[in-house]
Parts: sequence; structure tokens; C-alpha cells
Amino acid sequence: IKDLKKELSEKIPKKEEYIEKFKEINFTNDKDTIKFILLKLEKAKASSLALDFELHSIEHLEPKSTNLSNVNSIGNLFLLEQEYNQKKDNLKPFDLLPKQKIKVIEFLEKETKYKTTKDSFKEIKTKGKWNKDDIEKRTEELALETYNLFSKLQ
Repeated sequence: IKDLKKELSEKIPKKEEYIEKFKEINFTNDKDTIKFILLKLEKAKASSLALDFELHSIEHLEPKSTNLSNVNSIGNLFLLEQEYNQKKDNLKPFDLLPKQKIKVIEFLEKETKYKTTKDSFKEIKTKGKWNKDDIEKRTEELALETYNLFSKLQ
């Protein structure tokens, strides 16, 4: 077992290499990888929550229809119940939901059961903006968080 642990730990990439590769993850090519990562992070923060890989949806906060170059980046993707994503439709996070007079980000933060999503939306709501730079920053934060999480699995 010690030899196996040593061999596996030698295969863990350096942090810088991991972060660079992590930034390449995108919705178009890596849906299952993204879902795995987001579910692992959720499980780490809400260990009592029963998570089934098939029952969860990955959703874009900034709509796919926008012209942001990193709209499909993992930094723009969140675990979210499909019913809430359908209400959000192609609205941006700070747009008002029709008939409800509440911002999309406020509605989603209030309704979702996912702790990681709720915490992220609360922070985004407080900052009052969500743009390309914010997506890049969250991607970097997720890279660091997952590196620390996955490298502890030794």
C-alpha cells in the first residue's frame, strides 16, 4: 500500500501545470468532467447532501448567447436545478425576472439547494457584477480549490 501511495502521489502534477490544464476545461468538450468537479466540491462542503451524478444540471450563469469568449469556461458554470435555469432562460445575472421584480442572481441564490452555488451567488450579488474577468477569477479559484482537494486524496 505504501508503494502504491508513493507511485500515485508521484503522478500528481505540479500546481502550476494543474492550473494551466484546468483553465482549458470547457462546457463544449468536458461536461462530465465539470459535473464531477462541481459535485466533488459540493460534497466537500455539504457532506450530508446525497448527490447523484445523473440528477444534477450544470448551468451557465452568463448565458451562452452572450459574446464573452470564456462563457463556456468552468468559471461560468454552476450546479443548478433545471427548473430554475428554465426560469432564468437567457437572462443575465443582474437582469430582472419577468413578473417577479427580482434579479436573476437573487432568485437563484434564494432557490438553489446547492451550498457552493448559493455561496458563489451571494458573493457575486454582493460585488454587483459578473463579467469576463470575474469568470477568469472564479476559474482560477476553482483550480486552486480542486488542486488542494484532489491532492489530499493520497
